[in-house]
Amino acid sequence: MRYGQAVLAAAAVIGLAGCGSSAGTGAAGTATAGTATGGTGAGGVSSPAAAAFPAATRSASAAVGTGGFVASCPSTAMVSSALGQTYPAPKELSGNGTVSCTYNNGTDVLVVLFTPTAGVNGADLKIAMDSQAKGQQTTDHSVSGLGDAAYEFSSTASGSLQTIVAVQAHSVDIDLTTQASAAQTQALARDILGS
Repeated sequence: MRYGQAVLAAAAVIGLAGCGSSAGTGAAGTATAGTATGGTGAGGVSSPAAAAFPAATRSASAAVGTGGFVASCPSTAMVSSALGQTYPAPKELSGNGTVSCTYNNGTDVLVVLFTPTAGVNGADLKIAMDSQAKGQQTTDHSVSGLGDAAYEFSSTASGSLQTIVAVQAHSVDIDLTTQASAAQTQALARDILGS
């Protein structure tokens, strides 16, 4: 994915950010999808990003990135421990090398998205996160010691807390969108990376 694609995808995500807990969103250069059979996000909200998975199918995991890193949905135990809430098994979609994991406990929606990003660097990630944070009327911040590059921001523009953490690691963009604190979301990202 190149810079232009990252900005376009980020713009699609920004449009979803106002949906609050009724739809999952991803971060920089990402888009999320809903169910394997429909074009709707969590809670049945129509998502323009669902087109990113036109032929999406369920998958246990997908080889994304390099260095032996395999993108797969984090276990419910890992997610619940890091975020301090209980979540059911995720709805998992994969296609075009991307893996999307949507956890919906009826109150909160968590989305973890893995996107292959060969040729994208930390500067590209920063530009995309700057754009998305600006759309939420906030600013993003770098996160040290997390992957090759990482940025996060939190916003209450949709009426509830939404935290987005985007990490570039192993030629993969890992995006987490939660309704948890930045510290909890970063802890989940560290668990996913095994760091």
